[in-house]
Amino acid sequence: MGDALKSLWAFQAASARYSALRKPDAAVCIDTVFGPKGELLESKTPDWVSDKLQQGVTGAENPRVNWARIVAPRLGIFAQYTPEGRQAYYWYLSAAKQAEFDRAWPSIVAWHKDTIDRFADGNPTPTVRLSGVPHYVYINNETEVVREMRKFLGLPVGGN
Repeated sequence: MGDALKSLWAFQAASARYSALRKPDAAVCIDTVFGPKGELLESKTPDWVSDKLQQGVTGAENPRVNWARIVAPRLGIFAQYTPEGRQAYYWYLSAAKQAEFDRAWPSIVAWHKDTIDRFADGNPTPTVRLSGVPHYVYINNETEVVREMRKFLGLPVGGN
């Protein structure tokens, strides 16, 4: 087994522990540069990408959505944060950063719940809330997601 492959697997394992998501080989390989001995050298994603993403998170660039204006049924499958739950990376934070997280978390949970409630308001399709699960529900909770998608589309859910 080559050093690059060992490094890929080690990187995936560490990333999965930190983010509660194991990215497929192709997703890691397309974004990561490994050296000849398997050492992690850099990301292929330009720095401006994360800067641009963060820029749109708050402010006028990201106005509050009025989902009630959408008249068609809309499928919503959400990871519902809980006050007791923690993000996967929490355990890697210093004690001071954990305390900072603990102070901020209740308002994040409340904002998240309010956002899901606004999405669900007036929607004829029941909104699915997966309590205490990681953000990437379509990967980590694939069975529930596929079941809900099939129900929404009027397809058979189980069996033959």
